[in-house]
Parts: sequence; structure tokens; C-alpha cells
Amino acid sequence: MGACRTLLNTTSLQQGKKIIESGELFNEAYFVLSGEIQILQKDKSYKLGAGSVIGLSEGMVGLASKFSATSLTSVQVKIIPFHRVDAVIEVLPDELRVILLTIIKRNLAAKISKSYQLNQFTVEKFRDEEFICKSGDPATHLYFLHEGEVELVSASGQVFGMIPQGQSFGEAAILKGGIRNASIRAKGDVVCKVIASDQAAEMLTSFSPLLVVIMEALLLQQAMNNSIKNS
Repeated sequence: MGACRTLLNTTSLQQGKKIIESGELFNEAYFVLSGEIQILQKDKSYKLGAGSVIGLSEGMVGLASKFSATSLTSVQVKIIPFHRVDAVIEVLPDELRVILLTIIKRNLAAKISKSYQLNQFTVEKFRDEEFICKSGDPATHLYFLHEGEVELVSASGQVFGMIPQGQSFGEAAILKGGIRNASIRAKGDVVCKVIASDQAAEMLTSFSPLLVVIMEALLLQQAMNNSIKNS
């Protein structure tokens, strides 16, 4: 963690410093080292302290802030410029990495469904309980779940998750040499739009040049953590 932090600039914010206003876009994110920051969101107010991250998930997908943030005390922060986000992924708690990955996946699915003519992609149909891909397979395609739902199946055959219609899965395809870390099985009849790995990376880049870098960093970190847990 220390080595990663040295890649970023440390800045001191005086008490009462306005960090972001509701409705503004984040140009950078903040990793709080010390002090307290007040968050105001509509009629709610709460405090963030050391170890908190502000603006990372919103900034990387171009969402306007839903809150205002002001330093309650003198605050020290690490500034996270979005072109260096990949360098600080390992600083973040596991829970936040999962949240960021989920946000990107939802954003990707929404962009695919709204911004692209889905008929330009190959359609594949799967019957109930048919495996779409298996753990350990090369990750060559990203899938958009057009109809139906699918199950996530562990190596031991246990179902540990479900993906509903309108979502994407198989994001490991964005990684060069990516490998499936779970099996995907149809739950009922399923229709998928299949997107080649180079198309998926091109789409992400067109939405934001940062998304491929961030997605790769998150997926690599997740794969490394899964490998450690399963060893």
C-alpha cells in the first residue's frame, strides 16, 4: 500500500474547504489520509475519515456528484488523477473494488443496450441448464443477456450467484489472455448477444478511455484474490 501511495500527490485541505458541490463532475478522486470530511446529500449529513475514498466510482463513469463535500477539519488527502487509477486499485478495500467493478459492469450493459444496435452482434441461444462457458476456458467473448437469466457456478458445482436479463457477463474477455474464473449456466432458455473481446475493449474505450484500464486492473486484482483464496 505504501509503495502505491507514493505514486500520488499528498495535499492538505484547510478546514472549511469545499471539495465538490452536488451536481458537479469529479476531475479527480480523493483518498483520505487524516482528518474528517462532511458529506451532505439532500437532507442527510455524515462524516468520512481516514481510509475513505471520495469520487472514484462517480468520476470513472462520468456521473455527476449526488452530494457536496467539505473538510470539517484540516485534512490530508492523496489526489487520485483518473489516468493513474490503475496504480491505486490495490490500495482500495476489497469491498470497494467489488463495488467499482459492479458499477462498471452495469454501466457497460446500459451503454450497450442504449448506444449500440444490438443486431450488429452475433446471437446465441442456450437451453435450460446448458453451460455458456466453463471455469478455466479462454475468455474470448463478452455476453449481453438479451433474454432470460444465468447462474454462476463454482468449480465444485455450487451455484453462488445469478445474473438477470439486461446485464453483461464474461468481462474477463477484456483482459488479454483472460481466463474464465467461474462457469455460467443458463437458468431457463437464454438468448445472448455475443461481443468479441476486441469489440468489447473498443466499446469501453469509446465510452471513456479510462474504463479499459480500470476494468483490467479490477479484474486482475479480483483474479489474484480468488487465486489466493482457492490455494
